[in-house]
Amino acid sequence: MSDIPLPEANLMKTEEVIEASEEELAKSQELMQAVASGNVAKVEELLKAGANHSARAANGRTMLHFATMIGNLPIIKLLLLYGHPWNVVDDDYKSVGDYAKSFGHEEIYDFLLEEGVRAELLLGLMQRKLNAELREAEEDEDEEEEKKKGEEEMDEDEGEAKEKTKHTSDSLEAPVPNADYLGQKLHYTEDGDRLLDADKNGVMMGWELPLMVRHAEVIAPTEGLRVLNVGFGLGLIDRELQKRKPVEHTIIEAHPDVYAHMIKEGWDKKPGVKILFGRWQDVVGELEVYDGIFFDTFGEYYEDLRDFHEIVPNHLVEGGVYSYFSGLGADNAFFHAVYNRISQLELTDMGFTVEFEEMDIGLKEEEWNGIKRAYWTLDKYYLPICRLDGF
Repeated sequence: MSDIPLPEANLMKTEEVIEASEEELAKSQELMQAVASGNVAKVEELLKAGANHSARAANGRTMLHFATMIGNLPIIKLLLLYGHPWNVVDDDYKSVGDYAKSFGHEEIYDFLLEEGVRAELLLGLMQRKLNAELREAEEDEDEEEEKKKGEEEMDEDEGEAKEKTKHTSDSLEAPVPNADYLGQKLHYTEDGDRLLDADKNGVMMGWELPLMVRHAEVIAPTEGLRVLNVGFGLGLIDRELQKRKPVEHTIIEAHPDVYAHMIKEGWDKKPGVKILFGRWQDVVGELEVYDGIFFDTFGEYYEDLRDFHEIVPNHLVEGGVYSYFSGLGADNAFFHAVYNRISQLELTDMGFTVEFEEMDIGLKEEEWNGIKRAYWTLDKYYLPICRLDGF
């Protein structure tokens, strides 16, 4: 292991990162030097003494970046133990996982990957617990309020009572994560190759076709199956599924503009097709049991994907295949790997055997001309194949 020198001139002023006394600033600078030189004992001494680890050097590199560059796992563990974030990036949006790969530190990459997974799983668990507690408290508060109103207004007629119950029920509804997306105007480009939102963000683009062809092959390997697709978009996977002559082909679509486009294109009259208009959360009661399921919504987050994962076993035959567009963290290979690993672990706990099939993408930069933000920047796509084995 060779030391990577860190000249004082390359250090950013720590004052730009933290508000501290001169003594604290000096201690943070000293910690940065100790990390970069690989001095484990000094790093531990300074961290125990309360040295702030938030200083950054040239190019926005953090202490964890330097520890990763020199391949010093003990220092990496110390920094994480004392609260250094695992998911920091430098000015070029390079994560510590990217540094580990670049410098050939496979053991450190694996450690950082599992640390990221552990941290995100714990954060997700804490958030779900907090949400459950808040919802329970809100329900208790509303029940108590309703009880008091009932005692005070025993003479209300039935219609008024029903109206009050309705308002109470409405107040308990969870916020819709993709409400902004569902409320804005979408449009298809003239060539039919892009579906864009009001800000010219790509909702779905034609370059995804090879991925959708393979997703269709995975969830419907033979003709005559029952399939479910959540999220129509450009209809790429649904066209491929139609080629496989499913006996039942259910499509859930939540956006009114996309739904109108589907009707205009005659999707409601295609063989075996059943369209459920609405958010998947709102039409779950209309779902049946399928041989293959695919999920690709827009404007939702990992927790929404996870919520869908939890209902899939109720609607998939044993031995059936579930897949989804694996686009989480798609602007950084390391973060993408973390999300894939989290999904794999959680789906395995739900009774699935999960594998990821690697596919080359090789998108050209001009693919994003006219698009506000590229939603995919990676060279590889890892297509999830989740087979329900049961317990």
